[in-house]
Amino acid sequence: ICIGQVVPLAFDTVGGSGFFNIDWSLNGNVLSPPYVVQTPVNRDYVVSIYDECLDTTLTDTLSIKVFPRPNVSIEDYEVCSDESLLLTPSQLLNDFNYTWNPDSLLDDFQIPTPSFNYGHDGPGNQTITIRLGVDSAGVTCRRDSATITVFPRPNPNLNGDTLVICENGDLTLDAGGGFVAYQWENGPASQTWTVTEPGWYRVEVTDDNNCTVWDSAFAVAKNIPVFDVEDQEICVGDTAILVAPDSLGNVLWGTGSTANILPISSDTSLTLSITNECGPGFDTVTVSLIDGIPPFDMPNVFTPNGDGINDTYFIAQLANAENFTLSIYNRWGTLMFSTSTLLNGW
Repeated sequence: ICIGQVVPLAFDTVGGSGFFNIDWSLNGNVLSPPYVVQTPVNRDYVVSIYDECLDTTLTDTLSIKVFPRPNVSIEDYEVCSDESLLLTPSQLLNDFNYTWNPDSLLDDFQIPTPSFNYGHDGPGNQTITIRLGVDSAGVTCRRDSATITVFPRPNPNLNGDTLVICENGDLTLDAGGGFVAYQWENGPASQTWTVTEPGWYRVEVTDDNNCTVWDSAFAVAKNIPVFDVEDQEICVGDTAILVAPDSLGNVLWGTGSTANILPISSDTSLTLSITNECGPGFDTVTVSLIDGIPPFDMPNVFTPNGDGINDTYFIAQLANAENFTLSIYNRWGTLMFSTSTLLNGW
């Protein structure tokens, strides 16, 4: 038992008549009931049981071993989320065992100084009760408990994870308000920092619970979109398909359309703008109609008799043709005449 603990003197019987006289004694001195003891040292108590019917006396000895109550305590703690906390009792005693719980939050719940780690992202604080038992030879004579308050991690936000620095421009990084301290890596100790170079940027913030956390973001360099959509010529009745490079940003045609593909079937000149984080870029696209080749006739006779009427074989109505070839063969497949000049007849 633990020192100062009150225990009853009791026994179990097997058999006998059930009519007993019982005496407890210590060092030969008979004790008076009630048989409850509180002893500061190890002692042996003797019980004598007299069975009146059987006229028999039996004795047995009850040994009580007393263990001290170690003066061990634990204090309340405050810790930031995901930080490791070393739990330390007020005393580290030899020949005593230390047992902590809840064991799921400790690296080893059966050592005097375990490490506590608890992840907590909020909102608000998390309160956890930790308990310690100190025993010797399996007898726990000291228990204590403490409260661990876990603060959530600060939550800075650098304008998003990917930032843009425009050509000949700058970017103001902002870690967010509500913190008591800021420190940029290779930079100022302030909430904001205006930069002009692309690359990684990191900031450490500290809240009013003295919890710190790092946040980072990558700044990329960008320019106003530069592009060239090719002008097109189409025949009457055809449709030009204009394609904007929409990977550069948001598309806006002069017609009001925001689609990256725009069909045009008339003479027109329109503006295309593409806008990204740095602003809009512009290009003017022209679609021109050209006259097509009208239907034409292939003469099947001519009269080369020198009278000035139908003396030459040629094809009229081809004034708009850019490429022209006329070839004449006889019935045996022999080439008789060929020209690539309009109105140059045979």
